Amino acid sequence: MKKLVKIYNHLEEYLLVLSLIVTVSIIFYQVVMRYVFNSAPFWTEEIARYIFIWQIWLGTSIGVRERAHIRIQLIGNMLISKGRLLQKNILEIVILLVWLSLTVFLTVTGFQLVADQAAKGVLTVAVRFPLHYAYAAVPVGCGIVTIRLLYELYAEFRKLLKGGVA
Repeated sequence: MKKLVKIYNHLEEYLLVLSLIVTVSIIFYQVVMRYVFNSAPFWTEEIARYIFIWQIWLGTSIGVRERAHIRIQLIGNMLISKGRLLQKNILEIVILLVWLSLTVFLTVTGFQLVADQAAKGVLTVAVRFPLHYAYAAVPVGCGIVTIRLLYELYAEFRKLLKGGVA
């Protein structure tokens, strides 16, 4: 399983780097066309925006993996300083469960929204691209975060069974 996780981690990173390169290239093309040729393409801003939305939601998963999300660490740090690793471990499990419930909710309701948009056939303004592809970033990203959070919960429960130590 660790090998599969490692492969996915690299795939996710490469996908985000590639999408960043594409976004920067599109925006650079737009700037050159606007200021050099006085003719900005109509599609560049919209495509860059939707790629950026996907980057945000997919990048959230890397934030979970790296534990880089903004968190209030005050209570956890107080518990560590007092040598209460078991309570910190339980607190971490509670936090992960709350976060997991949010991502499950966003995944389910996000897919409902995508299905509604697909049924209505809503298109983007400039490119006339189906809008539900842009909306799909939310449930897909939250689904991936849900999987990462389940893995984090598994690790925290293992720590709890070992007495709260890493």
